Amino acid sequence: MSEPQKVLLVSFDPLPGESSAGSRLTELIRGLTPVFAVDVLTPKTEGHAHIERYYGARLMRVPMLRRDVPSRAQTFERAVRRQIESDEYDLVHVTDAFGAQPIFQGRSRGGYKIVFDAHALASRQIPIANPEAREELRFSTRLRRIERRALLGADRVLAAPFLLAELRALGVPGDRTREIPPAVDLGLFREVPPPPDGALQIAYLGSCAPWEGTGVLLEALRALLDAGVAARLAVAGTVEAIGRRALRKPIAALHLEEAIEWFGPLPHEEVPGFLARAHACVAPFSAPADAGPCELGSIKLAEYLAAGRPVVAADTPLHRALAGGDAADFFKPGDAADLAARLAALARDPARRADLGERARLHARAAFDADEARRALLRAYYELIDPALVDSPVPEAAAGGGEATTATIAAATAGDREGTHPAVASRDAGDDEPTPQARDGGTAPVAMPSREPPSVPAADDSDWFGAHLPAGSR
Repeated sequence: MSEPQKVLLVSFDPLPGESSAGSRLTELIRGLTPVFAVDVLTPKTEGHAHIERYYGARLMRVPMLRRDVPSRAQTFERAVRRQIESDEYDLVHVTDAFGAQPIFQGRSRGGYKIVFDAHALASRQIPIANPEAREELRFSTRLRRIERRALLGADRVLAAPFLLAELRALGVPGDRTREIPPAVDLGLFREVPPPPDGALQIAYLGSCAPWEGTGVLLEALRALLDAGVAARLAVAGTVEAIGRRALRKPIAALHLEEAIEWFGPLPHEEVPGFLARAHACVAPFSAPADAGPCELGSIKLAEYLAAGRPVVAADTPLHRALAGGDAADFFKPGDAADLAARLAALARDPARRADLGERARLHARAAFDADEARRALLRAYYELIDPALVDSPVPEAAAGGGEATTATIAAATAGDREGTHPAVASRDAGDDEPTPQARDGGTAPVAMPSREPPSVPAADDSDWFGAHLPAGSR
């Protein structure tokens, strides 16, 4: 039996992660590992192993301690260069501009095909998610230059539907562009009856970063309560420390401490159960008007719709495109009073909640099927490295998440393909974190993080989110 073809997937977004990019990256991996031998290179985050198995892929994380984006990007670029110089691949798939430069520089030597993922244009997203990077003009200019080279020079460019027009305007050849829709594992989102009437239960997924519009959401929640509408807000996701600190004062000033429940990051398979216990889901995205099309928040909105719950979203071109115009309710971006009015209307009208939720569910079934996205992805790969397989059946997606065990690390550091990992084990001068060294001078075993899901508070009459997983939702 022949060896599977080898793919390197490079992304500046960490795994696991609840961001749109992180969720989409997971679905990419699940679609690729049943067919290809997949290596994944991402930044390392606190509490995760340097190397582990993730849905069948070998996930290698690049240590970096500095927080500013330019320094992290430089460290990551060096790691990408080391990896492609030390191993051989049939295809390299890069999801953003951060790792693209060494990949294009090494193409003639490595002989691999290149797929560039335009679902998330870093030049669009960085100024929103990391406003401080706006001042780094040299970094921003270089990022845009690398991104343009990747768009024009890749063998295939994968694009979200809402970016196709912009890519054409940038001169990306249409014969090399392939549309890949947002991918949601619809099998996880079962039809669950809405929660009983009562206080309006509002669900929000995100990191509470400033661009996500959580300040507007807090003001809307206060307006609801002042208007006599009983409401509670549950926040799930990796809430960055800086985001929590920034919200502490407005929460206290608005006297919302008892109206909000905070949850840590949920395992991806538990998100549907969390959303199922809500009366409404909110996407208060508040990027600048001149930000242009970008993916920030797209998977979050797609998962809200797949849950079959009413969605109230900021009225942006992205949200309109994803919701098909009538599968969600929209409020004026940045307008807390408008958001509160629309949530209050849903609180008073259970029939409208049911109708909007059903429209959301049906739209998601038609627009966000992960199987269709996997089929389009594999076709794009086969066109480049094995055209005879273009019309092959799509295998079932890989199951199971990360398995960071000592045995896994041992297997991942022995043999030919499972050889050394320069991206995480070899350090250049100026890198941020030294590799752990054993007493004999070799590489020490990597400490394994806990993979237990976050603890969930006990349920009582006032804590409806405490039992946020309905039976059989996993």
